[in-house]
Amino acid sequence: MGKHPEYEPRYLSILEDLARSGKPQPLVEAALARKMLQHGLTSNNDTIDHLKRAIELGFKAPTVYEDLAEALLRADREADAVGPLEQGIEVAPYTPVLHKSLALRYINLKRYSQARKVLEQYVQLFPEDDFMRGLILKLPASDTPGQ
Repeated sequence: MGKHPEYEPRYLSILEDLARSGKPQPLVEAALARKMLQHGLTSNNDTIDHLKRAIELGFKAPTVYEDLAEALLRADREADAVGPLEQGIEVAPYTPVLHKSLALRYINLKRYSQARKVLEQYVQLFPEDDFMRGLILKLPASDTPGQ
């Protein structure tokens, strides 16, 4: 749909038909959640529920973990967003956006030692990323007390 937005109405119509079919389908759950994230059509909790169901039903694409972390972040549950990102990295370790998102979550939570570990693993996998290598050098030496 990104390249051909003229297909969006038909796609959304088919998606709604599949959702009403009553048979749980992991790709449909993930697609409904993606639609909710993109259009802000419903609560973050509904989006989170669809994504968790997609994973439970066996959908293991990196985007579902990324979307779940995003939905949790939008629901002001940043600490909870860490788990799906870690799971996503286990499933798809060569997905740069998952590593970057996880490192950012740790930085925002002031868990710098964990952010450093994620970034060091990232630059081992993607040594061409000068920006991320430089970010490691800018991290504080220790976590904020109480974290």
